[in-house]
Parts: sequence; structure tokens; C-alpha cells
Amino acid sequence: MNANIFIKIIWVFFIIYFIVLLDLIFFKTQLGTINYHYSQIASRLTLWHNFRLAYFTPLRGIINVILSHEPMAFIFQNTLGNIVCFMPLGFLVPVLLPVTNRLRRIVLVGLALSFIFETIQLFGFFGNFDVDDMILNTAGTALGFYCLSRTKLLIKRHLNVSWIHSFDEVKL
Repeated sequence: MNANIFIKIIWVFFIIYFIVLLDLIFFKTQLGTINYHYSQIASRLTLWHNFRLAYFTPLRGIINVILSHEPMAFIFQNTLGNIVCFMPLGFLVPVLLPVTNRLRRIVLVGLALSFIFETIQLFGFFGNFDVDDMILNTAGTALGFYCLSRTKLLIKRHLNVSWIHSFDEVKL
């Protein structure tokens, strides 16, 4: 497989990933069903309501979920879901945009994208602003980048493929 075909395949994966990510974040879709009802949207049309629901203090949202006696499955889904949803960003973007081939840069990309999503949720009616989500999403981006660097190392060690050099610049 040559590098051009490899990059085109990665772009297709990234576009599909980004559409699914937008759907999960803004429309709270679970297995193809919209979980966000119009009555919820109508009740949240005031900016003041969104600010009251926002979590600006780090770890406050996570602590509230733990103390709310929610089932452990919900707690894991909430925390691990935010991490796992942003891992592909840290894995795919450095391959597509070599300028993000350093950990610091890809972490900034993950943080910026998460901040944009959370701000849209704050000023819109698609969910709640939560600084914990930004922390977990950024951690997911960093973990995805770590997986990319390890995958690259394994491919270089064990396989003789020419297209691996298309993301030779990925560095921790």
C-alpha cells in the first residue's frame, strides 16, 4: 500500500469519527436513537439556565456523579466515555497533519476542540458545559497519541512496510 492511499483511508476514518463524535456530544445519540427530547431543548433556551447547570470547577462534576449514588456503570461510562471518545483524535490527527506530531501540540488540539464543544454546549442547548469533560477529553487525546507512537514503533520493528515512513515524524 502506498502512502497516498494510506492517507486517504485515514481521512475517511477521521471524517466518520468526527461525525460520530459530533453526534455523541451534541445530540446524545445512543445506538441510533436521539435521547435529547424537544421538551428538554425548550426548557433550556435561556442562557442563564445553561450557566446554572455548568460545572466550572475541576472535578466538581465527577465528584457530584460519584456522590449522587449513580450506578458504577454510569460513572465508568461518563468518565471513560469522555476519554475513549477523544482517543481517535490523538491517533488520527498526527498522521493527517504532521504539524501536530508532538505530544504538546496534539494535547493543545484536543484541549482546543474540547473547549469549543463545551462552549457550544454552554451557549447553545446541546448538553452542559463541564470542565471535567475538557480534562478527560484532553487525556483521551494524549492517550490516543501514545497509542499511535507505540503502534508506529511496533510496525517498524515487526513489519517491513514502506508507508510507515509517512508518519515518521510522530514523536513524544
